[in-house]
Amino acid sequence: MGRGAFGVLILLLAVSLVSVLRARSRGEILNVLGLYLFSIESGSMEPTLPVGSVILSRSPRDPAALHEGDIVTFRTTGGDIVTHRIIAMERDESGKVRYTTKGDNPINSPDPEHLTPDRVIAVFVLKIPL
Repeated sequence: MGRGAFGVLILLLAVSLVSVLRARSRGEILNVLGLYLFSIESGSMEPTLPVGSVILSRSPRDPAALHEGDIVTFRTTGGDIVTHRIIAMERDESGKVRYTTKGDNPINSPDPEHLTPDRVIAVFVLKIPL
């Protein structure tokens, strides 16, 4: 029984690794049951999320109902993927929600473009200790 469970665990890890590598090579973001793994690649979220941190995030139930203080991963209008904190929420002239985001690093300024709900990929759940 112990060897069988270990074998299944190794197989699941191997399949997960292949899936992550395949998705990454295609420029896709791997989503497993609404959960995502992201690696922090810049110092913009330090000290909260240091460079090299791996985070677990989930698909938002309603991207238009996020709150100040939420850490979100989103796609910029230029196509980059960024993880920053929502520091303000407002409505535009037509009444649609938009967010102001900023990295936690004290030297950062708020992001120059507003985040719209359609570009939110995921909401931070936890940092995975490695």
